[in-house]
Amino acid sequence: MNEQQANKNGNDLPFKAQVKLPRNIRHWAKARGLVISSDYFNDGALYMHSSKREFTKGIVDDRRHFRILGHVNYFQICDGDFDRWANSVGTTLPIPMTRVEFDAAIDELVANAEVPELTVERINGEASRVIKRAEDGIANLEERFGYIVEWANRNGRHGKWVRRSVSCYKRGVAEEKNRVRQANRHRKAKLAELACQKEA
Repeated sequence: MNEQQANKNGNDLPFKAQVKLPRNIRHWAKARGLVISSDYFNDGALYMHSSKREFTKGIVDDRRHFRILGHVNYFQICDGDFDRWANSVGTTLPIPMTRVEFDAAIDELVANAEVPELTVERINGEASRVIKRAEDGIANLEERFGYIVEWANRNGRHGKWVRRSVSCYKRGVAEEKNRVRQANRHRKAKLAELACQKEA
């Protein structure tokens, strides 16, 4: 790993140290429109994301990921083409200790993050991955529901128990279909954004 890559991921940075997270940092994050996806505050870690336009402009994904790691004093943003943190870090800053520092750090992370070029191939690839996961999810639900119905018929279980299973199945399929619609809307919006960039 070269020096630039090491610093982007937070390795060998001068501010690397263990720090205690500020008590109100979750409130600061929510005030900036960040959703806390994993809260390990007592262990010194927070994982957050946001779909706000100020964070997603110019990136492939429909949301931007952030994380705070108190044991190494890292406040990180993803590069906008998120796979896992090991290879998706956009840039790293020290953890802010006040609300003013937090807002400034958010702005600096967004401005300085290394972002892969937005291309038609990346946009279509991301949408295809989301749609494929949703289609696999529907296929899995259908398989499980078929097994449940077969088991119910074999064991004479009907009525309320089967109706509950049908309700869960329909709700799951509706959620997966909604993911497909969202992926197509996101792809359309990103292609329009890319077209505007090329015209400019």
